[in-house]
Amino acid sequence: PEQHIKRLIEFPEKEIAKNANERLFVNFYLKALENAANAESVKSYFMKVFDAQVLSRRQMLTTITKDEIREITLQKGGISILFYRSIFSEPAGVWEQKMLYLLGGIGQLENDIFDVYKDFQGGINTLATTTATIDELRNIYHTVMYEIFSLVNNTGFPAKNRKKFLRYIALIISRGLVCLDFLEKNEKTTYNVFSLKDYEKKDLVCNMDSLKNNLKLLLNYAKCNLSSTKASFPSVNHSDSILA
Repeated sequence: PEQHIKRLIEFPEKEIAKNANERLFVNFYLKALENAANAESVKSYFMKVFDAQVLSRRQMLTTITKDEIREITLQKGGISILFYRSIFSEPAGVWEQKMLYLLGGIGQLENDIFDVYKDFQGGINTLATTTATIDELRNIYHTVMYEIFSLVNNTGFPAKNRKKFLRYIALIISRGLVCLDFLEKNEKTTYNVFSLKDYEKKDLVCNMDSLKNNLKLLLNYAKCNLSSTKASFPSVNHSDSILA
């Protein structure tokens, strides 16, 4: 099946589609390629999205390392954002590519933080399900967040546009900070460590529809230093093979 999907991505032809769903996919995919400024770039990123999803199967393995989990997390989210960006007529510069890669990565990390209960029940290893303490996870989250702010401020876009974009993404990213604070409260009952096996579902599902959490969201947003320009996450691998 993997080889068949790869063939559909690389050589989208209705003749090789095996069913109605695949024919529908090929039809829309071909239209997207016809309207793309650089069809080969779109196909290349689409293939990388597929490869990232295949790689994420390793998250079911008990032998996976924290470094592997981090790279898979960033790659799953980062490549997806770059795939969407490849549709645009204007090519992204290096700073923008790095920023979008991390922006997608922190989006994936934020999803994993909110899905910690579901992933733990499903045996999926994420940075949230494997962390020893929430503070450890928050440090990773903060570091990626401020690296993104730094990269945005180092792009060549007009200052007005950068500020507006930063406000949008800071508001979204701040949701994850609210959830981290919520999860951290559980550590008081487990000797200051994050022990998922000792918590109930209600302890791990953060309700962002509540007024209290929305107020916390605004407070976290207000604390964000959007003018950050100093890079602080040098261990992220922005390899040419990923960003090309």
